[in-house]
Amino acid sequence: MPDRAPAQCSLAGLKLGHYRIVEKIGAGGGGEVYRAHDEHLDREVAIKILPPGTLPDQVARKRFRKEALSLSKLDHPNIATIHDFDSEGTTDFLVMEYIAGETLSEKLSGTLPEKEIAELGVQMAEALAAAHAVGVTHCDLKPDNIRLTTEGRLKILDFGLARMTRVIADTTTESTAVTHGVAGTLPYMAPEQLRGEDVDARTDIYGAGMVLYEIATGRRPFQSDVSATLVDQILHAPPPPPGRFRTDLSTRLEEIIFKCLEKDPEDRYESARQLRVDLGRVLSPHVTPEAAVRPRRRSSRWKFYAAAGFLVLLAALTWWSLPGRKAVPAAVQTSVAVLPFQNLGSDKESDYLRLALPDEVATLLSYAPDLIIRPFTATQMYATGPIEPQRAGRELRVAKIVTGHFAREGPRIRVTLEAIDAGSNRLLWHDTLTFQSDDHVNLEDQMVTRVRQGLVLALARSALSTPPATHPRNEEAYELYLRSIAIPHDGNDNKQGIAMLERSIGLDTAYAPAWAEAGQRYLYDSQYSDGGPPARRRAQVATERALSLDPNLLAAARLMIALRTEAGELDDAYNLAEQLVEKRPESGEAHFGLSYVLRYAGRLEEAGRECDTAMRLDPANAQFRSCAITFELLRRDDRARECARLDAGSNFSSWQTVFVLLAERKIQEAMPILTGLRNNYVQAGLILAYLHHDSPEQIRRLSERSEQINVNLADPEQAYVDARVQSFCQQPGAALRQLRRAVEKNYCSYPGLETDPLLENVRKTPEFQEVRQSAAACSKKFAAAHGLQ
Repeated sequence: MPDRAPAQCSLAGLKLGHYRIVEKIGAGGGGEVYRAHDEHLDREVAIKILPPGTLPDQVARKRFRKEALSLSKLDHPNIATIHDFDSEGTTDFLVMEYIAGETLSEKLSGTLPEKEIAELGVQMAEALAAAHAVGVTHCDLKPDNIRLTTEGRLKILDFGLARMTRVIADTTTESTAVTHGVAGTLPYMAPEQLRGEDVDARTDIYGAGMVLYEIATGRRPFQSDVSATLVDQILHAPPPPPGRFRTDLSTRLEEIIFKCLEKDPEDRYESARQLRVDLGRVLSPHVTPEAAVRPRRRSSRWKFYAAAGFLVLLAALTWWSLPGRKAVPAAVQTSVAVLPFQNLGSDKESDYLRLALPDEVATLLSYAPDLIIRPFTATQMYATGPIEPQRAGRELRVAKIVTGHFAREGPRIRVTLEAIDAGSNRLLWHDTLTFQSDDHVNLEDQMVTRVRQGLVLALARSALSTPPATHPRNEEAYELYLRSIAIPHDGNDNKQGIAMLERSIGLDTAYAPAWAEAGQRYLYDSQYSDGGPPARRRAQVATERALSLDPNLLAAARLMIALRTEAGELDDAYNLAEQLVEKRPESGEAHFGLSYVLRYAGRLEEAGRECDTAMRLDPANAQFRSCAITFELLRRDDRARECARLDAGSNFSSWQTVFVLLAERKIQEAMPILTGLRNNYVQAGLILAYLHHDSPEQIRRLSERSEQINVNLADPEQAYVDARVQSFCQQPGAALRQLRRAVEKNYCSYPGLETDPLLENVRKTPEFQEVRQSAAACSKKFAAAHGLQ
């Protein structure tokens, strides 16, 4: 490298150490800025080459390196990270995070909407608060030092650089102290900087006020081209009111800007956190136009509209208070899908985090009362490649998408979380956290904090109703839990997940999500593998333990309702479902849980209404596919098809479509679907054998096999389903035995017995009438116990 100031020559293609210069991207009093490629770590960086003479000797360089090291520890999503400081010959350069996008000054071709001003101000204040908390001030805030990423995230550049150069210069020679003693850019300098007084966090508050003023009005408050006059204005003249230049600014935002620009630091905000709180209030939906915006002439009709609104509200409250009416919020909740994260690094050992991290985020968000969270099982289809948020939003029918990525950086893993508006593809929120790769407990602590304090507010402007009651306490246990989440729930994979969770629970017996995940896997093992009744009992124990540790864990509450229902404990299941609906009336999953109990209890009309409510609140939740059974038993076949399509492409969806077609006598349409299912359902093979007029012996063998499989299942609804198949296939003995088993285990859906077309072959037998009477008695007993008409 030539031993001269590099700003005097073209540097493209040349190297500074292991950094290869690509192109010049900026310049200013702080030095030339270049985009470069870090050949050691294979990444893009920004290099700021300091002006010649900034660091006149090795003492200054050593001190500057120490200051740079201190600044490199600033880790905040709104602060551009400093990676390195080095020298090549007499050329001193600082290596920083490269940020694609535009500076705030480039964006200021016109003024910005107030909401966007406040949002940018909040990000700026959060960055300042983080830096001030570790004793670092910027001292040169201006639009040129603030960059907006291509995703819309604000990043403050050159953090602490102005003060660093001043401090370094002050420790060299007397002449440079005079030259560099005042750090900053004149039009944006605070009065105390001009007076040569000590600066602190309140100096940055002034700088933030200058930035807010300029993005609100499109101009600086002090405009003189004469330096002496400009200094006088900064020291003595009040800034013109921003409202003079645009009348649509709220008085609240104007007051915030004035408070930042007070001449005396004592009169400004004491901290950036206070500034962030006030800016957050500008964004608050609870601020009325009358309170927030300067007065305007209002129409005399406002009284009429106010009175009409009051009457509508009164009517709604009256309707909600009618006996037996559950209060379901009229407002549509915010629907959110958390997509699998991307592993941007080469470390495949961390791949399990692609599913584990978003599953954790989805669980945390489920505690927010006005968010509808798609079950993470419904979003795992996007785990195979790059994700286009708008497409995922359309397919999942959600308003907001949460996604993220992570990469291992030496011993640490950096995780980035993002919230995106699915309609506009606009970035709503962005945050980054880092943790040691062997410290997952710290990761969970950070996730809880970031979700509670940032993500939930970005999605719904509300707080978590109740935070998680338990937190991991053992590193190995928590890592096992995270790794188990990424394992499929089928066959031997599910058993591997169970083994991991059993080890996790043995190491940390008090972490509720691990118990809930174990309960779900035990249930799958009992239903779809060879776990049988012992696995179901373990599912019950694990779920009870999860709820004892965290009664508000939605996944565990939902699972417990299903377990109690399928065990025939309808009274307990109904009480749990009612309590969950009372606690979470906005939750589609809560209403679905209630519909599930009501279906087993033979209350099909009520079950249908709860299914309708669940799908109104959460219209794309694939778990609600089971409502297809309810609507089919009600002979609402079109609605049954809609519910089955919630999980389109699944065996369940195809199987339910078969039942609807058979009930409608559309045999030819059902045949190809049955052919595709015969390897997964013995009953599909039985139906095909019957329709193909196979030998009576073949049909009998398939009938016996189907009956035996379902005898070993704990869920009585499976016995009822098998009874329908057996009846359709002219196997009345097996059909009646299965119906009796179903009712004896408290599957009391007698209205279905009355109307189900597939039961026509057994409906006129005396045995059927006995079963029907037992089912009716079971349903009436349930209704009486719970005051149902």
